[in-house]
Amino acid sequence: MIKTVQADLTVIGGGVAGMVAALTAARHGLRVALVEWQDVLGGNNSSTYRVHFNGAANVNASFYARESGIVDELKLSVFHYNPRYNFKDDYDLTDMAYLSLIRAEKNIELFLGTAAYRVTREEGRITAVYARKARTEEAFCFVSPLYADASGDGIVAEQAGAAYRMGREAREEYGEDLAPAQADNCTMGSCILFTVGKADHPVPFVKPDFAYDYQKDDILKFVERPQTGRSLPRCLDGVDGIWWLSIGGMENTIKDSDKIDLELKRLVYGFWDYVKNSGAYENTEHYYLKWVAPAPARRESRRFIGDYVLNQNDLVGQTEFYDRVATGGWSIDVHDPGGVYGQLATSSFAPVHGLYNIPYRIMYARDVENLFLCGRIASMTHIALGSLRVMQTLGAMAQAVGTAAYLCKRDGLLPRDIAEPTRTKEMQTILQRDGQYIKDMREDVGLAAKACVSASETSCFENTHTDHLFPLSRTHVLALPIEGERLTSVELGLKNETDKEKTLTVRLFAARRQDAYEAERPIGSTTITLPPRADGFFPAVLGAEGIPHHLALLYIDACEGVSAYVTRKHVVGAPCFVTVSDRISSRLARDEEPKVHQYYAICFRHLIPCGELYAPQNVINGWQRPTALPNLWRAPLAQTPTLTLAFSEPQDAEEIQILFNGQTESDHFSTVVDTLVRDFDLTIEHAGGTETVAVRGNYLALYRHACRYPGVRKITIAVKEAYNSPYADIFSVKVF
Repeated sequence: MIKTVQADLTVIGGGVAGMVAALTAARHGLRVALVEWQDVLGGNNSSTYRVHFNGAANVNASFYARESGIVDELKLSVFHYNPRYNFKDDYDLTDMAYLSLIRAEKNIELFLGTAAYRVTREEGRITAVYARKARTEEAFCFVSPLYADASGDGIVAEQAGAAYRMGREAREEYGEDLAPAQADNCTMGSCILFTVGKADHPVPFVKPDFAYDYQKDDILKFVERPQTGRSLPRCLDGVDGIWWLSIGGMENTIKDSDKIDLELKRLVYGFWDYVKNSGAYENTEHYYLKWVAPAPARRESRRFIGDYVLNQNDLVGQTEFYDRVATGGWSIDVHDPGGVYGQLATSSFAPVHGLYNIPYRIMYARDVENLFLCGRIASMTHIALGSLRVMQTLGAMAQAVGTAAYLCKRDGLLPRDIAEPTRTKEMQTILQRDGQYIKDMREDVGLAAKACVSASETSCFENTHTDHLFPLSRTHVLALPIEGERLTSVELGLKNETDKEKTLTVRLFAARRQDAYEAERPIGSTTITLPPRADGFFPAVLGAEGIPHHLALLYIDACEGVSAYVTRKHVVGAPCFVTVSDRISSRLARDEEPKVHQYYAICFRHLIPCGELYAPQNVINGWQRPTALPNLWRAPLAQTPTLTLAFSEPQDAEEIQILFNGQTESDHFSTVVDTLVRDFDLTIEHAGGTETVAVRGNYLALYRHACRYPGVRKITIAVKEAYNSPYADIFSVKVF
């Protein structure tokens, strides 16, 4: 017997994108059926596959680049519940974090272990999706006016007859210079991840018969090719897979999955046999293969066609779409279709030079009226997929899908109708209110715009915590925000380690854009003379005019024998980088210990002009992260600082939002984010009296307090404690 399940929205696929779409729609009042074929949520990020939850902040010149909104709630929840996530451990806790979020939503009915297999369609619309749950021998018919395919492979979209591409477009089709000359069926391949452990006693390994013998089967000629980026890891500590040990791009990643699965397992178990039994590795007796994924994780399969096809030029050129609803910024990271057997470099990384906007029109099928395209099946080229395919970006896109579904339900519309400019504008406003970051769009702070903002104290914009000395063996870049277009001078923390006078050159560059910490052109330069053994802060006098975008890039050139004072404290608005030949190549040098992921920042003080870059008024300026200017209020925690919004006329409030510093410059954490405010008191003075809400143990960047307060005159936030920061950081306060 088939059970019929009625819903406002049926989401097929419980990966990151599917969960975000379901959560978004449910929180706006829709009844959602969430259908996932695995017995756990998370998709490629689940305990089944353990692919990292990556996003734009990992590799982007904008630095403060991590996607926000509900997808970030998922990510911060993972790090809250599973502090060993970054080490690919305790993944049952990651599964639990996702299950907890979904189960908490009363409007979501969850169907785990339930695989969709058939779709019915009438007059251009899906009428039903059929699925089976093998474990309970149940069959379901999901009926709803709207469907979202977040399955990764597009099983519903394909069954519904939606047009799709599988493979690479020709270079001339969209004018993509990274595309091949001729179109083909090649995709990025699949891989099987694994983790390595170390015991306190010897652990043998017996090779299964099906696995390769790397020496006898001549596999070494494929896996030891440093010139193409393929080299087996020599250090086994912390190994969590070999991402380039992939195949399947020359085949059909869906239909040939069993063949791909076996070949990858032959490679993985053969690698471990080579490590343990060939004699090529020393001191491996105590190492063991801790976990191997049961099946391949796919990077690419079908991509369906919407009303727009996003392409390379949109990403690199930062096309300003009228219907922009999400932001991305991962490099165009396209893997060699040949995988481990390919002749090209493992992956062709092409920078996008900052963040780009993603249009809504790629998120619904052009030929199936009630079908949303959610996740990596959205309407984009193979080259564009190389950037958008990371989970945090796909999750941000999925929040737009869930929001569009809400508008469709509310107004009796179809997905394409929401692409109309007036409705798209409303969707953008809703998305921003729900925490979504959309590049270059100032946010509505609601009633907070009418408030007079003050604070008990405010930090100076400086970095004088001289924790360490770091040799200036390479050129370093210190990005400095300026309120106008002039930089007079700044003092840098330096030490001459020699008995000779040293001359340090400091050059000033204009930035490419306000959201990209990349040099575009030189503006001026100066020198700092350091006497023998000089130690302290020294002025770099520049007197430069005409600096665009409120952003000055200070290139502190390499100087043998001179070190810079640095700190691990996050100096919001003043990121640092290491350069090679005047090109920013990586974040500022990390600690020598590779397991430490905190960034150093060069010490400075007496920036002229400076003003109050951390002023309390920043919390109502409509920006939720640095855009050259820091855009936050910061105060030392020692005295329990308070931030107050006072209204000259009483205001009726229904919701108060506070956005804390979730470190959008970081993509992975080993603990809860250091700068997040953990404990605070929210006090509301209103017509009915005074109420204080004591919040303890907060672990999210966006705190939302639903309320009904008549005649609010004052809102006060008293910050008690952050997780591991001496500061209280607040980016935004909104009142609706």
